[in-house]
This record gives sequence, C-alpha cells and structure tokens, in this order.
Amino acid sequence: MERTCSSPYPRTQANDTVTVTYSGLPGNKWDEIWLSLTTDSESSYRYELLTNQQHDGTATFRVTSRGTYEARAILNGQTDQITRGAAPFTVN
Repeated sequence: MERTCSSPYPRTQANDTVTVTYSGLPGNKWDEIWLSLTTDSESSYRYELLTNQQHDGTATFRVTSRGTYEARAILNGQTDQITRGAAPFTVN
C-alpha cells in the first residue's frame, strides 16, 4: 500500500483549522503527522499529532503562524522515514 499525506487547502488564514488526510501508514505506536514549514529541516515541525496507530485517517490542526507549510507523515517517530504531502499550502 502506498503511503500518502495531503492537505486540500492551497491557502488559509492564521487561526483556521487545517485537516490533513493520510493513508497507508503501518499503524505504529509513534506514527505522527507533522505540519512543517517548507524551509524546515527534515527533523523539524511546527505542529504534530499522533495517529493513534491508525492506518488511514485525518489529523486536524489549528495553524496560528503564517508561512508556507507541508504535511509530513513520520513513521514510528523516525525522521528518516518521512512521507511528504503532495502540495504545500500557505497560511496568511
């Protein structure tokens, strides 16, 4: 199964909620969804949520800071196992 992680919002406002849809995760205890600025290093994030061992689902964040973000799926807390979202989105 292919891993995916995506957000349908090309633009949003600060303090709005952003929902990320993910699928194909292995269901590890420490699988996470991150929102990171596109300029952040591989191991940096601004917002994070555990997937609660779900293979597929959604993660909803309230994004309070402006910038261009991407969703990242992190497998079992290992930053060398990252699946990036298909398209970044901008928070104004």
